[in-house]
Formats: sequence, C-alpha cells, structure tokens
Amino acid sequence: MSAGTATVAQVTVVAGPLRRLSLPDCGSRILRATGGRLWAFTLVGGRGWFSKEHQATLRRGRELCDDVIATFDCAGFFTTDELPRYGFSRADRAALLDGYPGCDSRRDVLVLLAYDDQMFAEGIRAHLLAALRAHRPTG
Repeated sequence: MSAGTATVAQVTVVAGPLRRLSLPDCGSRILRATGGRLWAFTLVGGRGWFSKEHQATLRRGRELCDDVIATFDCAGFFTTDELPRYGFSRADRAALLDGYPGCDSRRDVLVLLAYDDQMFAEGIRAHLLAALRAHRPTG
C-alpha cells in the first residue's frame, strides 16, 4: 500500500495509498453489499478531474470508468467529485474526505472502490494510475 507517482504530460499525479474507509450508516445502495466499507485512495491536487459539471471531465471520467469495468469485469469506481450522488449525502462526502489522513478537500479527490477484496482494489488503483499517464488531467 505505497504511494504512487505518475507524470502526466506536464502534470505529476501523486496518489496516496489505498485505505479502508467505512460509512456504516450511509444510505447508498452501492455500499450495502460491502456493509458500508470501501477502499479509497487520494489523487493529490486532483479535485475537479472527475467533475460531472464539465463535458471534458465527464467524458474522461466515463472513459476511465468504462475501461476499469471492461478490464476488471466489475462495477467500476466513483470519486468524491461526483458526490453527493448515488445515495451519498454531503455529510457522507465530508466524512470520506475527513476519514482519509492527509486529504485536503479543497485540493484532492478520493477515488472510491466499493469492493471487499484489497488485492482487487489494489489492481484497479494501479490500472487507473497507469491510465492517467495517457490522460492529461485538467479541471
């Protein structure tokens, strides 16, 4: 569970380690299957990279998620840029950001993986970091 760094065009992507977070009282059906637990890692300085408010970031996020779905035969991933949505409240979003040590909610984005298996989540994390090398983050 080490931090990772990938240089993307003129941008360096710094990813924090994979950490287990828990939201046992969250109303999201996404978390029901895992008992409110998920894996998360931060992309330092990545806030806005997966925003659904702008066509470019919406498209890039969809492409990356579709790639994860196809590669891992899973439901994909989501991020704190997308919340509140999917049954997550603003308070749930704040709890996730506060629950990840060193995460700065004004600067960073959390990538959220609602799976039980740590090695599976680590594989998705590594795959996303590799994919970000081919996608210049903006946002």
